[in-house]
Amino acid sequence: MKWPDHGGQPHKLSSDLQIESSGMLDFSANINPLGPPGWLLKKAEEALKNMSVYPDPEYPEAVRCVAESEGVGKEQVLITNGGAEAVYLAARLVSGGRALLIEPSFKEYSRACSHYNIRMEHVPYRPDFVFPYEETKKKLPEVDALFICRPHNPSGTVIPYETICRLAEETAQQNVRLFIDEAFIDFLPAEKKLTGLFQKYSHIVLLRSLTKIFSVPGLRCGYLLGGKSDTAFLKKEQMAWSVNAVSAALIPPMMQDEDFVRRTVSWLQQEIAWIESRLDPDRWHMSRTYTNFYLLSDRRMEDQEPLIHFLLKEGIAVRHTYNFSGIDGKAVRAAVRSRRENEQLMKALKKWEGRQ
Repeated sequence: MKWPDHGGQPHKLSSDLQIESSGMLDFSANINPLGPPGWLLKKAEEALKNMSVYPDPEYPEAVRCVAESEGVGKEQVLITNGGAEAVYLAARLVSGGRALLIEPSFKEYSRACSHYNIRMEHVPYRPDFVFPYEETKKKLPEVDALFICRPHNPSGTVIPYETICRLAEETAQQNVRLFIDEAFIDFLPAEKKLTGLFQKYSHIVLLRSLTKIFSVPGLRCGYLLGGKSDTAFLKKEQMAWSVNAVSAALIPPMMQDEDFVRRTVSWLQQEIAWIESRLDPDRWHMSRTYTNFYLLSDRRMEDQEPLIHFLLKEGIAVRHTYNFSGIDGKAVRAAVRSRRENEQLMKALKKWEGRQ
């Protein structure tokens, strides 16, 4: 069958498989179940009052707040239409060149490369999604850019800060741009920020998203952080008014709502531990996640498609992995949802165990 390219499409999947979709619990999209925060809808409604006015294409207030929050200069910030636009803009920097992708990874990296006629080289992750540093290092002389994902999508694992520092130095020496997708980094505030690397390096580009942590994927809020020259170049390349007035107005209060992020992180750590405690390690393999999703596989079978079908019939949609090179359907990805929803997933998995 033709599987959806992204998560968050349970009704399409149910329709294709002719399964009733009303009341379906969506574990396929990695959205924070605690959000959106209470203030957000009111702020969005206020911003809608300006719908008859063009937004300032410089987005000065959003830029200022991001710069202050991240500890960088305003000239290093570019507001984007979600994290996806940030990925495509980064790829524009090496149009017609070569890029190295560490697989499996977010599908939009390869799509962005294809869009800009960038030839791709690939290096696979080591077992249990350990970053392949030496293998990556050997490939750097052959490429113009390296795409990495931190936290890693789809496993939720995190490349250690020390490894990032080594990659920053190695790519600088090889004149290779380093693109780091940090779409889910807000779920890991204890991690040392990479923005400090800008003091030494100008070839690094950080790609960020606010839609996951604040549960607003429909608004498309993101930003890019980079060296001054790269950011200035991409600003000229970016489509005018790429970000709408509502998203631009919401970015400043999002950047300032540290309490919501702290509550989310506290909840997430407890929930991951609870999920791990409910899974039989002899039956299930769960990736060592640090963020709001994880890979899960039944050790008794290679292809997890039967599990996907079973869960759909139980009213639960998980994310397939057929378009993640290197996984190819051998696991499913599930979001960390509310305790009530996670209990329903665990109950369904227990029922699955009883069938086998």
